[in-house]
Amino acid sequence: MTNKISIKKPSKKSEITKQHIMDIALKLFSEKGYYNTSIKDIAKTGEISHGLLYNYFDNKEELLKYIFEQGSKKIQNTFENMETQSTNLQVFIVNIFEVLNKNTQLWRLMHTVKMQNKIVKVFKKELDEITAYIVGMLSEYLEEKKINNPNIEALLLYATIDGVSNHYLINNDYPIDYVIKQLINKYK
Repeated sequence: MTNKISIKKPSKKSEITKQHIMDIALKLFSEKGYYNTSIKDIAKTGEISHGLLYNYFDNKEELLKYIFEQGSKKIQNTFENMETQSTNLQVFIVNIFEVLNKNTQLWRLMHTVKMQNKIVKVFKKELDEITAYIVGMLSEYLEEKKINNPNIEALLLYATIDGVSNHYLINNDYPIDYVIKQLINKYK
């Protein structure tokens, strides 16, 4: 007779609690900054005990890493859905900014993290994966448009989109619609 090892599947309530913790941390990290947000702040805002939070995450760094992992999956899923809908670069550019609007807190956090050397070293792999994924997709679009040096142009376009995103996230009056229109006109 062999002993079967039973692996417990996380309960729905457990998944909801973990998501709640992640949502609160994402909100606080994007508003106050990673270093200015404590575990105590997250627990208090989420109306949960410290102990419950530590049941899911060993520390703040692990929580941030989980946010990046989940955010990366969400972003990639969104882009994969877009990819099946259109092979048009202009549509893709518009969709990038729609993803930004739908995930503003995540993008704000990612931009903030990129500016903090200590954190960026810890999450370099995750940030590089997101960048490589988007640059790869842009390169494919540009190659289809017969653009010279599509890989280099994709890097330039990504840097432009990244910079525009940064300005949009920090400036409520940023003329995003005008800038998107100009960017699209460049690649007609």
